[in-house]
Amino acid sequence: MSLVPDIELPTAAGDRMARTLDQFSDKLLQAYEEINLLFRLARFLNCVSEPAELLKVFCSQVQQVLPFRWLAIRFDPKGTQVQELNDGLFTAGELPCPRGQFAQLSSEILQRFSGVDDWTRLLSPGADDLATVAGADVLAEPVTHDGRVIAVLIAGNKDGDDPQISSAETQFLDAAAGFLGVFHANISRLAEQQAFFFGTVRALTSSIDAKDRYTRGHSERVAVLAAQAAAAIGLPRKTVEQYHIAGLVHDVGKIGIPEAVLTKTGRLTPEEFEHIKKHPVTGYGILKDIPALSEVLPGVLHHHERWDGGGYPHKLVGGDIPLIGRVLALADTFDAMSSNRSYRPAMPHDQVLAEIRRCAGTQFDPALVPAFCSLDFSEFDRVLKQHQFAGAIAA
Repeated sequence: MSLVPDIELPTAAGDRMARTLDQFSDKLLQAYEEINLLFRLARFLNCVSEPAELLKVFCSQVQQVLPFRWLAIRFDPKGTQVQELNDGLFTAGELPCPRGQFAQLSSEILQRFSGVDDWTRLLSPGADDLATVAGADVLAEPVTHDGRVIAVLIAGNKDGDDPQISSAETQFLDAAAGFLGVFHANISRLAEQQAFFFGTVRALTSSIDAKDRYTRGHSERVAVLAAQAAAAIGLPRKTVEQYHIAGLVHDVGKIGIPEAVLTKTGRLTPEEFEHIKKHPVTGYGILKDIPALSEVLPGVLHHHERWDGGGYPHKLVGGDIPLIGRVLALADTFDAMSSNRSYRPAMPHDQVLAEIRRCAGTQFDPALVPAFCSLDFSEFDRVLKQHQFAGAIAA
């Protein structure tokens, strides 16, 4: 028998108490979900690869937790050092108007608040075009980097019983915008490091190509073709970038070949050809201690192997040749035949492609040849013309 007497509240008071408890429980659950999401976002945004894909996921996760029908991030056209984010628009949920119109209206918000300290975060119908189109209040938060507004995080059309945007929702969006600012700072530093790295690589390869005016720009053109071929056979974006880098550095070992051999116009002697055959191993030795290039080393070492085993330096056969080496072999050969050399003029594309098809199964991987021969070579031609023009000026 209970010693505590039962207390019966009047029906109206009991209902109010039940509603209050339900509201409190809902708010507590919402607060937990928001805090949990902030912790997940902090870990998630520590990853700096594929920033565009990360931001799509970011928008989706935030929009699912907050009671808004849509959420968006709008980047300034020139406000970020990360090229793929410039003028970017990332959204989740159902936008209140067509995407093109939304892009324009969100850009107006971004430009209006750029460089202004006193942000009006709550935008109302009648006072703001986007809120007017949405027919509801819109919440906007700046995303800053080095004291500059580089993007705006926007959410609107709140669902639920209470259409008013609460201070908790404002604080959450502010915290999310802060995470985006830190994320942008991290990927900007990475972009700067990558730009410096690629600049160094290009300077190195250009110095090698310049030893022979007939091969000026060869490495860059091989890089273009290797990346195109990698994309054509369905390799992921990161791998495509690695193939591009491999093309840039594939001939770095030629720095160890005497210039008299590299620039010789006549037929090479067996001894001179042995010098040439050392450049893949030399290049591998030069680059092997650079962690960022570990994935491209097989291409540097094996781009002169042949499908039938008659190549160098290790006489690998068929599928034993790394895929990156097989792709580079095609790109390297195509450029060699498509550009002027000391011993012969450039060959037209149809003739080069016919020769590549003829050598499928002997020199080249027969499974790769059809994809390579179907590439669009307009970018290659554009880069080749640039190099030819630069060479004519330098001559």
